Amino acid sequence: MQWKQKASKLVMKWQTSPAAQDILTHILAKLHTEFIFNARPAIEAEKSREEVDEIVISKVIQPTHAMLGENDLGLTYLDLMGLLFFLGGNCHIRWDKC
Repeated sequence: MQWKQKASKLVMKWQTSPAAQDILTHILAKLHTEFIFNARPAIEAEKSREEVDEIVISKVIQPTHAMLGENDLGLTYLDLMGLLFFLGGNCHIRWDKC
């Protein structure tokens, strides 16, 4: 919940910057896509929490962070986790088996 709230504040902080909003849109799309193609199958296969967490880090967060490189928004791994939870909290992704 704390990371989701922090991500909400991050989005609000940059709401008046079209360039920052564009960057955040790309980040959210990347997180969403990587989650759907990597973490969802593991969740559906009833992998353990530890296995799903490892997939989220290695296949969702790390590739998104690598895509950013040195970024002007100063986004960290924790910020990206917050944005992922933001997507979950707003029903864009599901953490449970469908």
